Amino acid sequence: MLTATGFGTWGAGFVEAVNGSTIQETGHGYITGNTWHVAGASGSGAWLITVLDADHFSLTTEVSNSGAYTPGVTDAAYIELQTSQCCFNPATVTAFLAACYVQAASIMSAAGLVAWLQFGEVLWWFFDWCTNLANGDPVAAGMAYYDQNTAAAAQAALGRALATFSHATDDPSINGYADANFLRERIKAHIDAIRTAVLASVPATQFELLWPYDVNYPTQNA
Repeated sequence: MLTATGFGTWGAGFVEAVNGSTIQETGHGYITGNTWHVAGASGSGAWLITVLDADHFSLTTEVSNSGAYTPGVTDAAYIELQTSQCCFNPATVTAFLAACYVQAASIMSAAGLVAWLQFGEVLWWFFDWCTNLANGDPVAAGMAYYDQNTAAAAQAALGRALATFSHATDDPSINGYADANFLRERIKAHIDAIRTAVLASVPATQFELLWPYDVNYPTQNA
């Protein structure tokens, strides 16, 4: 799940070709809805974009413009990079992280070290907000529990759609904790799959499990 957290990280490129509202930047990696910033000798501007393919996107909503500026070839382009949240899909995120963890453990073991690996942010659902791509304002976006894979798994396990959790502080006791327990087991299965894969390759690996601070300490003490 992609977010826009306003961390101030930017990706740089340049305009390779312009055809009406269509811009070419080879291998741009942008996402529909990103804000694209561009500047040249005649001015600067920013637009929301719609991705057409890996090398092309179209300009949709103009966000800002220094005047009558239109993008030109070789103009400098910048994109507001997004962060990603884990969606605990066994076939994608979990499989990828398992391979990464196996490689890390193997490197440590080959160096004669005890392989110690940590589960931290890779097992958290952590944001219940995002940043408005147009103006940078925070927007209530809900928790990241509703990707297609998690939604399908919830439907199969619960016989219905997962309850709506908008914030990390929402009451987990809804439906007798069935929904919260489903999410808990979802994370556990993700961790177990990675740990099992690592131990199959490097049996002596040790693991450390980190939870967000407020899991065990719901209020901060002085």
